[in-house]
Amino acid sequence: ALPISSAPAAPTGGVATGAWGVGSAYPVTLTWTDVATTETSYTIKKTVGATVTTYTAAANATSYTDNSVTVTSGAGGNAGTQISYQIIATSAVTGDSAPLAVSITLPATPAAPTGGSASGSWVGQTASYPVVLSWTGSSGAASYVIKRSSALSATAAATATAANATTTVATVAAGTTTWTDPVTMTTALAGRTYVYAITATNPIGTSAALVVKATLPAAPPVPGVPSIST
Repeated sequence: ALPISSAPAAPTGGVATGAWGVGSAYPVTLTWTDVATTETSYTIKKTVGATVTTYTAAANATSYTDNSVTVTSGAGGNAGTQISYQIIATSAVTGDSAPLAVSITLPATPAAPTGGSASGSWVGQTASYPVVLSWTGSSGAASYVIKRSSALSATAAATATAANATTTVATVAAGTTTWTDPVTMTTALAGRTYVYAITATNPIGTSAALVVKATLPAAPPVPGVPSIST
Protein backbone atom coordinates (compact mmCIF):
# COMPACT_ATOMS: atom_id res chain seq x y z
CA ALA A 1 0.00 0.00 0.00
CA LEU A 2 1.12 3.53 -0.69
CA PRO A 3 1.83 5.68 2.37
CA ILE A 4 -0.56 8.47 3.23
CA SER A 5 1.24 11.68 2.33
CA SER A 6 -1.35 14.45 2.32
CA ALA A 7 -3.08 16.26 5.14
CA PRO A 8 -6.78 15.54 5.77
CA ALA A 9 -9.38 17.44 3.78
CA ALA A 10 -10.77 20.47 5.54
CA PRO A 11 -14.29 20.25 6.97
CA THR A 12 -17.02 22.21 5.21
CA GLY A 13 -20.40 23.78 5.99
CA GLY A 14 -19.59 25.09 9.45
CA VAL A 15 -22.36 26.60 11.58
CA ALA A 16 -22.33 27.93 15.15
CA THR A 17 -25.58 28.15 17.12
CA GLY A 18 -26.27 29.04 20.73
CA ALA A 19 -29.14 28.70 23.16
CA TRP A 20 -29.71 29.87 26.70
CA GLY A 21 -28.99 27.26 29.34
CA VAL A 22 -29.24 27.66 33.10
CA GLY A 23 -28.74 31.22 34.33
CA SER A 24 -26.19 33.03 32.17
CA ALA A 25 -24.92 29.83 30.48
CA TYR A 26 -25.06 29.96 26.69
CA PRO A 27 -23.74 26.69 25.23
CA VAL A 28 -22.51 27.07 21.65
CA THR A 29 -22.85 24.08 19.31
CA LEU A 30 -20.61 23.85 16.27
CA THR A 31 -21.61 21.62 13.36
CA TRP A 32 -19.74 20.78 10.18
CA THR A 33 -19.51 18.25 7.37
CA ASP A 34 -16.78 15.66 7.80
CA VAL A 35 -15.20 15.14 4.38
CA ALA A 36 -11.80 13.91 5.58
CA THR A 37 -10.91 10.22 5.50
CA THR A 38 -7.54 10.27 7.21
CA GLU A 39 -8.07 12.44 10.29
CA THR A 40 -7.33 11.07 13.74
CA SER A 41 -9.26 13.83 15.52
CA TYR A 42 -10.67 17.32 15.12
CA THR A 43 -9.09 20.31 16.80
CA ILE A 44 -11.34 23.25 17.67
CA LYS A 45 -9.70 26.57 18.48
CA LYS A 46 -11.78 29.27 20.14
CA THR A 47 -10.63 32.89 20.06
CA VAL A 48 -11.99 35.48 22.48
CA GLY A 49 -10.00 38.68 22.24
CA ALA A 50 -6.36 37.64 22.62
CA THR A 51 -7.19 34.33 24.35
CA VAL A 52 -7.14 31.08 22.37
CA THR A 53 -8.59 27.89 23.87
CA THR A 54 -8.24 24.50 22.23
CA TYR A 55 -10.71 21.60 22.34
CA THR A 56 -10.63 18.16 20.75
CA ALA A 57 -13.36 16.12 19.06
CA ALA A 58 -13.08 12.55 17.85
CA ALA A 59 -12.30 11.48 14.30
CA ASN A 60 -15.42 11.52 12.08
CA ALA A 61 -17.16 13.93 14.45
CA THR A 62 -19.58 16.42 12.91
CA SER A 63 -20.40 18.53 15.96
CA TYR A 64 -18.98 19.87 19.19
CA THR A 65 -20.66 21.79 22.02
CA ASP A 66 -18.71 24.42 23.89
CA ASN A 67 -20.33 24.40 27.34
CA SER A 68 -17.93 26.95 28.78
CA VAL A 69 -19.67 30.01 27.32
CA THR A 70 -21.52 32.39 29.61
CA VAL A 71 -22.96 35.79 28.74
CA THR A 72 -22.48 38.74 31.07
CA SER A 73 -23.60 42.35 30.98
CA GLY A 74 -22.32 45.64 32.31
CA ALA A 75 -18.77 46.98 32.30
CA GLY A 76 -16.43 44.25 31.14
CA GLY A 77 -19.33 42.02 30.06
CA ASN A 78 -19.35 40.10 26.79
CA ALA A 79 -22.99 40.55 25.71
CA GLY A 80 -23.17 41.39 22.01
CA THR A 81 -19.56 40.41 21.33
CA GLN A 82 -18.27 37.77 18.92
CA ILE A 83 -16.60 34.42 19.53
CA SER A 84 -14.57 32.92 16.68
CA TYR A 85 -13.84 29.24 16.16
CA GLN A 86 -11.57 27.29 13.83
CA ILE A 87 -12.37 23.64 13.11
CA ILE A 88 -9.37 21.62 11.90
CA ALA A 89 -9.14 18.01 10.79
CA THR A 90 -5.96 16.66 12.38
CA SER A 91 -3.80 13.67 11.51
CA ALA A 92 -1.03 12.43 13.76
CA VAL A 93 0.75 11.26 10.61
CA THR A 94 0.27 13.94 7.97
CA GLY A 95 -0.63 17.10 9.90
CA ASP A 96 -3.60 19.42 9.83
CA SER A 97 -6.16 20.51 7.29
CA ALA A 98 -6.88 24.10 6.50
CA PRO A 99 -9.11 25.59 9.19
CA LEU A 100 -12.85 26.07 8.78
CA ALA A 101 -13.79 29.39 10.39
CA VAL A 102 -17.15 29.95 12.08
CA SER A 103 -18.29 32.60 14.53
CA ILE A 104 -21.22 33.54 16.72
CA THR A 105 -22.35 36.83 18.24
CA LEU A 106 -23.46 36.48 21.83
CA PRO A 107 -26.91 37.85 22.65
CA ALA A 108 -27.50 41.19 24.27
CA THR A 109 -30.81 42.56 25.58
CA PRO A 110 -33.39 41.20 23.12
CA ALA A 111 -35.39 43.41 20.81
CA ALA A 112 -39.10 43.74 21.45
CA PRO A 113 -41.35 41.13 19.86
CA THR A 114 -43.32 42.40 16.87
CA GLY A 115 -46.48 41.72 14.91
CA GLY A 116 -48.80 41.31 17.87
CA SER A 117 -52.45 40.33 17.46
CA ALA A 118 -55.33 39.17 19.64
CA SER A 119 -58.38 37.15 18.72
CA GLY A 120 -61.15 35.58 20.74
CA SER A 121 -64.26 33.47 20.29
CA TRP A 122 -67.02 31.91 22.36
CA VAL A 123 -66.68 28.29 23.42
CA GLY A 124 -70.10 26.82 22.76
CA GLN A 125 -72.96 28.03 24.96
CA THR A 126 -70.69 28.89 27.88
CA ALA A 127 -69.17 31.99 29.41
CA SER A 128 -65.71 30.91 28.21
CA TYR A 129 -64.15 33.39 25.80
CA PRO A 130 -60.44 32.55 25.41
CA VAL A 131 -58.30 35.31 23.92
CA VAL A 132 -55.37 34.10 21.83
CA LEU A 133 -52.32 36.36 21.64
CA SER A 134 -49.72 35.87 18.92
CA TRP A 135 -46.49 37.65 18.08
CA THR A 136 -43.23 37.34 16.16
CA GLY A 137 -40.35 36.31 18.39
CA SER A 138 -37.07 38.07 19.12
CA SER A 139 -33.55 36.77 18.56
CA GLY A 140 -31.77 36.11 21.85
CA ALA A 141 -34.92 35.85 23.96
CA ALA A 142 -34.87 33.27 26.74
CA SER A 143 -38.56 33.75 27.57
CA TYR A 144 -41.53 36.06 27.05
CA VAL A 145 -43.39 37.75 29.88
CA ILE A 146 -47.03 38.69 29.35
CA LYS A 147 -48.72 41.30 31.51
CA ARG A 148 -52.37 42.37 31.42
CA SER A 149 -54.33 45.42 32.48
CA SER A 150 -57.61 45.49 34.29
CA ALA A 151 -60.67 45.54 32.02
CA LEU A 152 -60.76 49.10 30.66
CA SER A 153 -63.54 51.19 29.17
CA ALA A 154 -63.30 52.10 25.51
CA THR A 155 -62.21 55.62 26.42
CA ALA A 156 -59.46 54.46 28.76
CA ALA A 157 -58.29 51.76 26.36
CA ALA A 158 -57.88 54.22 23.51
CA THR A 159 -54.93 55.90 25.23
CA ALA A 160 -53.68 52.94 27.27
CA THR A 161 -50.01 51.94 27.08
CA ALA A 162 -47.83 49.15 28.41
CA ALA A 163 -47.83 50.94 31.75
CA ASN A 164 -51.48 49.95 32.20
CA ALA A 165 -50.59 46.26 32.01
CA THR A 166 -49.36 45.63 35.55
CA THR A 167 -50.40 42.04 36.30
CA THR A 168 -48.13 39.24 35.10
CA VAL A 169 -50.38 36.53 33.68
CA ALA A 170 -47.85 34.25 31.97
CA THR A 171 -44.19 33.54 31.26
CA VAL A 172 -43.53 31.35 28.22
CA ALA A 173 -40.35 29.84 26.81
CA ALA A 174 -38.29 31.15 23.91
CA GLY A 175 -39.66 29.83 20.64
CA THR A 176 -43.24 30.27 21.83
CA THR A 177 -45.20 32.85 19.83
CA THR A 178 -48.75 32.35 21.11
CA TRP A 179 -50.49 32.32 24.46
CA THR A 180 -54.17 31.89 25.34
CA ASP A 181 -55.80 33.93 28.10
CA PRO A 182 -58.67 31.79 29.48
CA VAL A 183 -61.16 34.65 29.88
CA THR A 184 -64.50 33.89 31.53
CA MET A 185 -67.05 36.49 30.52
CA THR A 186 -69.16 38.34 33.03
CA THR A 187 -71.55 41.25 32.73
CA ALA A 188 -68.84 43.52 34.13
CA LEU A 189 -66.43 42.52 31.34
CA ALA A 190 -68.85 42.95 28.44
CA GLY A 191 -67.55 45.46 25.90
CA ARG A 192 -64.41 46.26 27.87
CA THR A 193 -60.79 45.95 26.73
CA TYR A 194 -57.76 44.14 28.05
CA VAL A 195 -54.37 45.67 27.28
CA TYR A 196 -51.50 43.18 27.12
CA ALA A 197 -47.78 43.98 27.26
CA ILE A 198 -45.46 41.28 25.87
CA THR A 199 -41.73 41.59 26.56
CA ALA A 200 -38.77 39.43 25.54
CA THR A 201 -36.31 38.73 28.33
CA ASN A 202 -33.02 36.97 28.94
CA PRO A 203 -30.37 37.11 31.68
CA ILE A 204 -28.96 40.29 30.14
CA GLY A 205 -32.16 42.36 30.18
CA THR A 206 -35.75 42.92 29.11
CA SER A 207 -36.96 44.41 25.85
CA ALA A 208 -39.45 47.19 25.34
CA ALA A 209 -43.04 45.98 25.39
CA LEU A 210 -45.23 44.99 22.48
CA VAL A 211 -48.73 46.27 23.27
CA VAL A 212 -51.75 44.27 22.12
CA LYS A 213 -55.37 45.17 22.89
CA ALA A 214 -58.35 42.81 22.93
CA THR A 215 -61.89 44.17 23.15
CA LEU A 216 -64.33 41.71 24.70
CA PRO A 217 -67.78 41.22 23.18
CA ALA A 218 -70.90 42.84 24.55
CA ALA A 219 -73.21 40.08 23.29
CA PRO A 220 -73.94 36.88 25.24
CA PRO A 221 -72.69 33.56 23.88
CA VAL A 222 -75.18 32.72 21.14
CA PRO A 223 -74.72 30.71 17.95
CA GLY A 224 -72.94 32.56 15.18
CA VAL A 225 -71.30 35.24 17.30
CA PRO A 226 -68.23 36.31 15.28
CA SER A 227 -64.70 36.25 16.65
CA ILE A 228 -63.13 39.49 17.73
CA SER A 229 -59.90 40.53 16.08
CA THR A 230 -57.76 43.49 17.09
